[in-house]
Amino acid sequence: MRRSKPSRPLLLGLGALLGFVLVGCPLGAFALLGAFDQEIDPTPPPGTQAVQAAQAEAESWLCPASSIIGPIATPVSPASAEEVTDWKTEAEGQMQDENYGRALVLWDQVIRHSPGDHQAYFNRALSYLELTWNQRSLEEYREYNCLARQDSNVAIDLADRPIGDYYYTRFRAYDNLSKTVEYRVDQEQLSEIALENMLIALDLPNRYPWARTGLPYMLVRLGRYAEAQSEVARQIAERGEGAAPNAGLHNTLGYVLMHQGDYPAALEHTQIALSICPPCTNYKQQRIEILYHMGQAQQALAELDALLAESPDYAGDRYVLRALMEQEMGDTQAAMRDLDLGMANSWGRGGLRFYVLSLAAEADGRHQEAVQLLQQAEATMFRDAGAFLERIQAELAQLGASPSQVTASAWMSTTPIPPLPADVPRARPPLRLPHSASTGPIRLQPDETLDIHFVPETGYSPAWISSLRLYLLSYRVSLVENVEVWAHSDDSRSFERINGNKGDYYIGRAGRYISNSGEILFRIHNLGSQELYLDDVGMVLEAIRADGLPLTYGFHPPAPTPTLPRPTSTPRPTPDLITIPEGAVPADPEAGTGPLTLVPGQDYVFHFQLGPGTPASIQSTERLVIYLLGSSPAEERTYIHLETWDHVRQGWGTRGGHWGENVYEGYYPGSQLVSNKGDLVIRLNPYVDWAIEIDNLLVTAVVRDQEGNTVTYGYGSG
Repeated sequence: MRRSKPSRPLLLGLGALLGFVLVGCPLGAFALLGAFDQEIDPTPPPGTQAVQAAQAEAESWLCPASSIIGPIATPVSPASAEEVTDWKTEAEGQMQDENYGRALVLWDQVIRHSPGDHQAYFNRALSYLELTWNQRSLEEYREYNCLARQDSNVAIDLADRPIGDYYYTRFRAYDNLSKTVEYRVDQEQLSEIALENMLIALDLPNRYPWARTGLPYMLVRLGRYAEAQSEVARQIAERGEGAAPNAGLHNTLGYVLMHQGDYPAALEHTQIALSICPPCTNYKQQRIEILYHMGQAQQALAELDALLAESPDYAGDRYVLRALMEQEMGDTQAAMRDLDLGMANSWGRGGLRFYVLSLAAEADGRHQEAVQLLQQAEATMFRDAGAFLERIQAELAQLGASPSQVTASAWMSTTPIPPLPADVPRARPPLRLPHSASTGPIRLQPDETLDIHFVPETGYSPAWISSLRLYLLSYRVSLVENVEVWAHSDDSRSFERINGNKGDYYIGRAGRYISNSGEILFRIHNLGSQELYLDDVGMVLEAIRADGLPLTYGFHPPAPTPTLPRPTSTPRPTPDLITIPEGAVPADPEAGTGPLTLVPGQDYVFHFQLGPGTPASIQSTERLVIYLLGSSPAEERTYIHLETWDHVRQGWGTRGGHWGENVYEGYYPGSQLVSNKGDLVIRLNPYVDWAIEIDNLLVTAVVRDQEGNTVTYGYGSG
């Protein structure tokens, strides 16, 4: 007689049914679909060879030609380059606002008029993928992923170099499609292709900083449990000694250990994750499954009841799990009711559901039907179900039956990914450091990007996050104007631009950019045309404890800011080349220019050499005063233009000026007005249409040299 209760702890796969669970809400009656019928042209431009004919034919069972939405459209009239640029700008804005339906229409317009634009295909693929989060229809979900896969293929084919984002988008499409098939043999083929694309994406620079955390789950899905455990252990070790636990990584390790049958260790790591994030429903579900496999079915059922009461919708796999427990306890009526609820809240129809039906048929004396249902359960049970697959295969052997021989719907061994050329830049690993540490000197080449990953240290336990500050410190403070700073948001699952002032980036909505484990990820991009030198980068996180007392993480107070003395570090000289505007007349720093007559329509440019003239002799300028002295009170009632040369931007700035003292400090950091060698260049011209008589133009600069000494140059220095 077949047993209906396991003789030993067995594994329930977290992802087998979870992947089919619907998330989100419908696309608002999806009236948009009608609009898409007329607007969206997913057809690649003629001549592209992204997918070989044999491969396309092999995959036609999954994405048939009938899945193309709408007719192939042809532009009615040509569009100008400005119009196409405007469409792209608007489409990007719609994506930022999560209006992906409108973005699709705009990207389609771009592609029709610019069929060689690989970025447009990528963005359209990304829009399709984002719309899948809101799909209630399995057919539409599969269709959008098919279209995303197709656009990803074209983007990869058109690009002049391998781009990690494009491969990751294709990974997502195949990964999603693998969750829509019924049989394990098809799911494994699609998962292998998805994994192949993921590994290429991870090897290349990409926009997904946490993408590698999904690698252990992909390995588990293919039954490669030992590799998955090694990968998650490596990711934990990368965070460094003394790091506070990360909820996601410990939950992942618990997931992998559960699949290996080490349930006590799996429970321990899942508990760590839950202690950091008590509301996380997926962590709660994993704990329930581990308890079930440890033989604590009553406790597991009680916690599952509570979880379903808390989150009853879109939880088909949880209802099926409860149906299994109820059937094993002899309550077939309750089990069938939960199976129906599971079908209503999930796309999943196979795997564990067939196993519960088999147990019910066996209990009812329908032996032959039970065997057939058991065979169907074995064929539709995915590898990430772990020991459940082994359990079903063992029970089939006990009954003298063999697993069903299911033939793959198509043979798909690989996607057309050529080997990466040796000269293709690989992904640069993030710079990881504890909250309390700073980076030290950093150099970034033009257009180079660096991710800085701040990891919380043991004892990190704020109850509330108040604010976050990022400091980019440079003895040439104005260099930070050429820096773009981004922070990763778990809410939007993307990097978001952070605005700051001269290297001081205050982030009020800090909780948006700090994970529940305290992880913070910044991305720094050098926008300039020269190599970027930063002396130090660090952050300060202000928080509140559970008892209401304040907490500070990061730099030890006082926190350094660009306006305070430079922290101790090894100074590095800036480039020796200083550009002086053509036609500048040398002027005496202490005596000034002497009397001047400014004629309308003519510029007067003066070059004051304030320092000793050696490279990097001046670290920063604390205060700069430009004295503009008129020859008479009448002259000083007229208006004049006074401009200074910006040595970083290589252009004129600070337009304006008045008679008497013009003081520059704080808002105008001196390092952009006075070069590291002490060069100050000033331009004057009349605002009025008559000549202006000037008695003198004088300057005084209070600077800090490389040894930290304060030195005064120019007028009054003697």
